[in-house]
Amino acid sequence: MCECKRMRVSAGWQREPSGKVDEQLEMTDSLQFYEKFVKLGKPVVFRGAVHNATAMKNWINNKYLIDK
Repeated sequence: MCECKRMRVSAGWQREPSGKVDEQLEMTDSLQFYEKFVKLGKPVVFRGAVHNATAMKNWINNKYLIDK
């Protein structure tokens, strides 16, 4: 059983990071993400990564959802 400290987040429980969490300002492509973070087990936060996503542009107001 894991003896690591856990913290409450909105989606459930997660353990506290064991080291520094890398912060990126831009999203990488999937291969770079895998090679730089997943493969190495390195935690990362992408700040503002969804600001340019299509969903953010479409869902500025409820009209888009109502039209669907």
